Amino acid sequence: MAQFPIGASHAPARDLVVLAGSAGGMDALHVILGALPADFSGAIAVVQHRMASHGGLLGELLRTWTDLEVRDACEGDVLTAGTVFIAPPDLHMSVTAAGTISLMAGGAIHHVLSSADPLFASAAVAYGERLTAVVLTGGDGDGSAGVRSVRLEGGVVIAQHPDTAACPDMPRSAIATGMVDWVLPLHEIADVLVRRTNGSLDSGRERPVGAP
Repeated sequence: MAQFPIGASHAPARDLVVLAGSAGGMDALHVILGALPADFSGAIAVVQHRMASHGGLLGELLRTWTDLEVRDACEGDVLTAGTVFIAPPDLHMSVTAAGTISLMAGGAIHHVLSSADPLFASAAVAYGERLTAVVLTGGDGDGSAGVRSVRLEGGVVIAQHPDTAACPDMPRSAIATGMVDWVLPLHEIADVLVRRTNGSLDSGRERPVGAP
């Protein structure tokens, strides 16, 4: 895992949270990001499937829902603490070894042009055990390949409990991999993210998976 110069000006955050959602995901992001404190010490990268014509709407909404800084991700952005970076709807987002964002065009993955899998897999290599990946409500199985990489590199995987998901396919697909550490109701996810990044919860494996 890359060693970032923590404490330096504009250095990458020590911890990274990656969130992925599709159908119903905007409501899920509202709940999670709205519950995070303004001094949240991790960086957050978001893939939310949506139409390219509505690309800027998510950022506008998130800025009204959270005290965190919200940015539409750009090539080379440093993953700074307390900031939410939103993937464009028509580009795959990944994380470099230097803790920066890379955007790339490519073929559709799980029928979408902005897939969670490249983000999860690249973030796993860059952040290792300091990564927390969250699979939210949505159709199809986006993120399921990526959660394997997260676990193999020592990170923690959370799936929204399907019973609290508007569309349960994405979290169910992640759970079926056997690589999910926590299956949580939507309203419990933010608390675990805070505890993961502030050091009061060192591992997501302190209690059994609450599989449905």
